[in-house]
Amino acid sequence: MLRDLFPRRLLQWLGPLLFTALAGLVVAAIVVVTGLPNLAATTPHPQPWAAFLHYTFNRSVAFHASGLTPPADLDSPNRVALGAAHYANVCANCHGAPGTGQNPIALAMTPRPPYLPAQIKDLSDREIFWVLKHGVKYSAMPGWPTQQRDDEIWSMVAFVKTLPAMQYDVFRRIALGESASPNDRLPHLDFGSNLALRPYISHNSGIWQGDINHYQYPATGPDQFAETGAVIQTCARCHGAAGTGRAVGAFPNLAILSPQYIRGELASFANGSRHSAFMQTVADQLSPAQMDAVAAYYSGQPKAKSLAAATFAVPAAEVQYGAQIALQGLRDRKLGSCNGCHALADADARNFPRLNGQNEDYMIAQLRLFRAGGRGDTGRYNPMVGVAKALGDREISAVAAYYAAQTPYSPAVLSAERVAAKPQR
Repeated sequence: MLRDLFPRRLLQWLGPLLFTALAGLVVAAIVVVTGLPNLAATTPHPQPWAAFLHYTFNRSVAFHASGLTPPADLDSPNRVALGAAHYANVCANCHGAPGTGQNPIALAMTPRPPYLPAQIKDLSDREIFWVLKHGVKYSAMPGWPTQQRDDEIWSMVAFVKTLPAMQYDVFRRIALGESASPNDRLPHLDFGSNLALRPYISHNSGIWQGDINHYQYPATGPDQFAETGAVIQTCARCHGAAGTGRAVGAFPNLAILSPQYIRGELASFANGSRHSAFMQTVADQLSPAQMDAVAAYYSGQPKAKSLAAATFAVPAAEVQYGAQIALQGLRDRKLGSCNGCHALADADARNFPRLNGQNEDYMIAQLRLFRAGGRGDTGRYNPMVGVAKALGDREISAVAAYYAAQTPYSPAVLSAERVAAKPQR
């Protein structure tokens, strides 16, 4: 009897096992085709199953995040400020914020998104990074839209770590910047009507999912600032009403840039060719008319140093070495001067941005992105990828310090700067 139920030879098990597997597949197919599984969000997971899923999630994140190394400056105020602005724009709607609860729509999800001010402490820095970058399947947690920008993700890690101890007024100040206080003097930018949609790309836009997604801009977002016309108010959270950024944070100085350059970068952010989840989630909501208006507004502000550049003293030796690179280049590396492009006349400022008075930390971050190949390809002529690959961290810091210390261009000095910008031969 037992020999019949439990054969001694391995091959004698093959038939029963194949039959069992086939029967299981048939039953599973019948269940799926008939639609018996209830996938409604109103039906909660049974408690044991929910506990199993959560345990599996924790083990998966811990395993995949184990080899990550957080950056040395993870706790810097700059990173916290960068992450705070993005969190307020796209994350707080589901995960809440200090002093505020969660949206009832988010709490109607299954599974519900966690309230991060209370629960983020359960994850390590590297685990937070992994979840932010890759998201969580079978939940509403998305992956990072731009997979090439680990620096942005680490800045989000830096911010969300501070949530448990943060007070509401502090969150409001660092997340909303100037928009934390009403500012009636900022212009209203009309969204327009009958807009021509243009495609954009995301890290998963090439994954086939049928005809159910619409990767087009102008896009919608958690905050309908574009459709309501509160565009400059939203931009001012990071860049300030005057375009010079904030005293803390690697926010670029927009006031020194030409309208053509700002407009071109907004379009590149919107379609995804320039990589930044921070900026794509803003730019892809703007109509063409609003992009034009933003460019005109910020380029029309008084030329002034970045607010961050005006708040610290750069070591003279570092500025001197940066001046050598900016004005003469590095002959041993066959690099011409930076000013050979960046101090050209206004006709070329649409392609080569002004750098005098730019935020030092922003320039360092962008040069490192060029060097790593993570900034994207906007389709315009750009020699910076090759240039940045020839620069070490010392050269990058020095040239950024030099330009941050300079007085922004004015029309009266452009001709003189152009002469000084000629590469040394």
